[in-house]
Amino acid sequence: MKFLDFHSHFRNFSAKETAIVSIFPNECSWENRNDVYFSCGIHPNFIPEDCNVLSQYIHILKKRMETKKFLAIGECGLDRTSKSSIERQIKILNLQIEIACEFRKPIIIHCVRAYGEMLSLKKQYNKLRLPFVIHGLRGSIKLAEQLTEAGFILSFGYKILKDQNKMNVISELKDKIFFLESDEEKYGVIPLYHEIARYLKWDVEELKEKINIWAKSLFNIDF
Repeated sequence: MKFLDFHSHFRNFSAKETAIVSIFPNECSWENRNDVYFSCGIHPNFIPEDCNVLSQYIHILKKRMETKKFLAIGECGLDRTSKSSIERQIKILNLQIEIACEFRKPIIIHCVRAYGEMLSLKKQYNKLRLPFVIHGLRGSIKLAEQLTEAGFILSFGYKILKDQNKMNVISELKDKIFFLESDEEKYGVIPLYHEIARYLKWDVEELKEKINIWAKSLFNIDF
């Protein structure tokens, strides 16, 4: 059983890892290894202004979701630092959620300073039971509890290690589903597993097994 890197942009993975690589519609999938999968989405910071380009991106997303290698839509979401208005971001996010619904794929969410809107949006899709995963969460325990109570799944990266309060989120939610990710870090996800296992006083193999079981349930595949 390998270490699952739930969300990564890094291109060289060790033989001990299985990775879900996040790419944009204008990026090519580049890897034929059995232990590398993909997600694809329109990031809120890179929404094309040209409507024709946007239409092309939506077409690419749909074609990619037809293949087994693409496990999820994303990363996509809402970000108040984006040059695109929050209204336009919501519109583009809704388009991607509709694709996720069509293909029964989870959606990987990037959210910055827009959790109120994200929680409101999630309610609109609750009846469809579409999995929403917040990647790289760095918020408070209160926010994490709000999100999990609303049905979001959480994924954590290395930045959580830099703040004891953020680490407490993992401790409070350790009985719920969560994932670990390298995001843009160059040294893969394995050191993060060891740090989180040590903090939770779990064996690292136990943590790896739990996350693989959760991932199998989420994506309906064996990693």
